[in-house]
Amino acid sequence: MMKHLFRLEIKPSLAMTIGKIGLVLIFSFCLCLTAGAQYLLQDDFSGTTGSAISSLGWTEQCGGGQSGILLSSDGLSKIGLAGFGVGKAAEFSSGVDGTAEKAFSNQSFPMYVSFLMEVQTATGGAGSSTCGAGIRNILNFSNDGGGTTNVQNGLVVQSSGTGFKFGLDGNSLVFSPAVYNYGETYFVVLKARSSGVDLYINPALGASESAADIQVAWAGSSPTSANGLNISESGFGEFLIDAIRVSPGWSNVTALQEPTAQPTNLIFDNVSSASIDASFTDAVSSYGTPNYLVLRKAGSAPTDLPTDGTSYSAGNTIATT
Repeated sequence: MMKHLFRLEIKPSLAMTIGKIGLVLIFSFCLCLTAGAQYLLQDDFSGTTGSAISSLGWTEQCGGGQSGILLSSDGLSKIGLAGFGVGKAAEFSSGVDGTAEKAFSNQSFPMYVSFLMEVQTATGGAGSSTCGAGIRNILNFSNDGGGTTNVQNGLVVQSSGTGFKFGLDGNSLVFSPAVYNYGETYFVVLKARSSGVDLYINPALGASESAADIQVAWAGSSPTSANGLNISESGFGEFLIDAIRVSPGWSNVTALQEPTAQPTNLIFDNVSSASIDASFTDAVSSYGTPNYLVLRKAGSAPTDLPTDGTSYSAGNTIATT
């Protein structure tokens, strides 16, 4: 736990006495997670290490009935992501033709899928289509819910120098300008829309949808809906995928986890007519080390709270505080 010290400056125009100042500390994160958010598909890969993901409801599409996609020993995590740190991860090994699909209720575009991904190795090729279902990328939507016809636009990766690039396969192969690090966890969102597919790499949690990092048009005919998600190694290398969320809404798949604890041990010191020193101990939470919002009120302790989804700056008034 870390202890913090800050100074609260008191302007004479506030006309308050030191003994009558109320002060409270709370998390300053935007609490953007909507209670009871619904997903078309959610998978944190909670199961036994080494078991096939078919045990979690994924339908094997290749490999002679033995999926090469197994559960890893540990899951991936991202501080602030709703539901992070639960379960294992889907592990994809090089040269293993593992492809699987998980169905959900049919939904018209736009549609979003967010996930965590750690790439350990990447090849320099464009992937292969050895699966009977015709999968030629790592992750894409399906428009037939378990059959062999799939939306042939999706996520790919490619080696680049000492790292790799994220890309999309559609009417062409398009890769990110930036090079990313092996062994690092990235938060990725793939969006299917009427005219193509978009890819977002490490978008801010709880923020509004912005411009995509990569875009590609559909290859061939343009689908308008999907009812399943495909994941596959497809000759791209070795990687982990975790925390899959599918929804027709951007805010659901990029939601922030609401903090579960508050800071403690608030102590005041060096009180003068112009300032107060205050120290406190970080909140103990799996959420990670946060920033804080400080509220003050003349005459009594603050009772109003900030509103979820609202950004505040120093000097803002919160309700009557």
